[in-house]
Amino acid sequence: MRQDIQDKIKLPPDFQVNLSNMGIEDHELEEIAKEIVLRKPNIKDIFLDKNKISDDGAEILAKSFSGLKHLSGLNLQFNAIDARGAAAIFSLTATKPHLIIALHGNRIIDTGAMRAIEDAATREKTKKKF
Repeated sequence: MRQDIQDKIKLPPDFQVNLSNMGIEDHELEEIAKEIVLRKPNIKDIFLDKNKISDDGAEILAKSFSGLKHLSGLNLQFNAIDARGAAAIFSLTATKPHLIIALHGNRIIDTGAMRAIEDAATREKTKKKF
């Protein structure tokens, strides 16, 4: 892992990590996510905006962050995420109904498609309640 990223993950506060605008690419995310989960298991907010994260990276993040019980904010604005990645990220809301996800400025330009992804995540939340 790049030292600049590792240094940022180590910074206080323990409930937040800000990795905005660091040129992070998909191939780095598995190691980064593992480090965040290890060092900050009670994290609430993760900022990964203005990087180079695509659908593949979003899927890695969704899988890696599924066990973070206190996660309440995930900022992925201004990356390269399209519908597949958005669906993966919104799948986190099935177990984290209060999670706020910021995806503005990504490749999804069809608001109908985005609404469908959000609606599918909402239906999944409802199914898990019953």
